[in-house]
Amino acid sequence: MSTKSNKAKLGKPVQPLAADYDEVLTGMVELLDAARRASARVVNSLMTATYWETGRRIVESEQRGEKRAHYGEELIVRLSVDLTKRFGRGYSERNLEQMRLFYVTWQIPQTPSAKLGLSVPAAIPQTVSAESGHPRRAEIPDTVHRSRR
Repeated sequence: MSTKSNKAKLGKPVQPLAADYDEVLTGMVELLDAARRASARVVNSLMTATYWETGRRIVESEQRGEKRAHYGEELIVRLSVDLTKRFGRGYSERNLEQMRLFYVTWQIPQTPSAKLGLSVPAAIPQTVSAESGHPRRAEIPDTVHRSRR
């Protein structure tokens, strides 16, 4: 006959559970559930961006080809074979075509400044204090730095 012991498998006495154990457990379950939901959202977001970018690269590659329609078909077939070998399921010709269509359907428009050909200035304008000739800290001799300490 075996009798119950207050010792765990490691030989330590088993302590009675704290009164707030249910609260601790509930809090941990909520934390882990929230982390799983958040990670699923991040993964979904990354996969969506990856599929869009895959479609963009297919379209841009097709547009460089001389015989667009024929080259596009060959490109999809070859990518499907090579990506499936490397990454497994998910890169069938149909899926790659869907990624291409995703990009074509949901292109991100250029900003108005990009459409007008405006760009960021080559040099950022200086502040009045910078233009006044006041030496920067890096230009002050080390002896001055030491005397301030």
